[in-house]
Amino acid sequence: MILNIYKYSLDKTIDEINRLSRDYLQDVEFMRGRTLIEIFDYVKNIQYVPDPAGVEFVMRPLRLIQRGRGDCDDKAVFINACMLINNIKAGYSIVSQSMTRGFHHIFNFIIVDGKRLDFDTTYQTNIPFKSKIWAKRKDYIL
Repeated sequence: MILNIYKYSLDKTIDEINRLSRDYLQDVEFMRGRTLIEIFDYVKNIQYVPDPAGVEFVMRPLRLIQRGRGDCDDKAVFINACMLINNIKAGYSIVSQSMTRGFHHIFNFIIVDGKRLDFDTTYQTNIPFKSKIWAKRKDYIL
């Protein structure tokens, strides 16, 4: 399946992110051997476009490349696949700016010497390995 569309469910979204990240490694084969900065810059330059309210689109990496735009979960799937094919210890986080708000953003991180370094390619202004303070954060290791 190239594109999945469904009413928003956090558990379903996480399951789909994990599945797409692992099942479509061939989509990011051209990223094998690339540096972390090359991967970061490539994905950061894909246009950020949010999903419509109340609907969740989760794309496999090839579809993100073909469309040239996607949201944070689409970019996270692409980065997950890149980390997997390059054997980089990594994961992703879901976060919220407020303890009373649900999770609303997802981004990747790498693990170096047991420390998590954020790798958020969502926006053009983001810088690799720069962390932000979040009220709520849940991590998933690849």
